[in-house]
Amino acid sequence: MENGSAGIALGKLVQVLVVLGLEGDLVRLAADNVFGRKLEDARLATTRKRAPKKQTLKTEP
Repeated sequence: MENGSAGIALGKLVQVLVVLGLEGDLVRLAADNVFGRKLEDARLATTRKRAPKKQTLKTEP
């Protein structure tokens, strides 16, 4: 839509939603998403495995 500041882009998005008659859905986007939050929490709770340390070759002088 526009390559500018975030505030202007958000304003334009709201204008487009109003023209399309979808401005009521903007409230739904901001609503608390319980299922999405649980998925995010589950993803954050898992521990990531660290890659093994690389062995460096020692050169003799």
